[in-house]
Amino acid sequence: MFIQALMAVTVAESGGIRALLLVLVLVAIVLLLAGAAIAVLTFLNLRKAQAAQAGHAPGA
Repeated sequence: MFIQALMAVTVAESGGIRALLLVLVLVAIVLLLAGAAIAVLTFLNLRKAQAAQAGHAPGA
């Protein structure tokens, strides 16, 4: 048990785990931004479709 704990501490202190966590955080940020962009585009297209259906100009 002590050897496993010692190995876990050694791995946690290595730079590899820190780099992996940085990459995962960056991927998460990119995915959040992509999701936000998709949500905004969907909302704008929905407004455009509703305006066209109501007889208004598409850009108004």
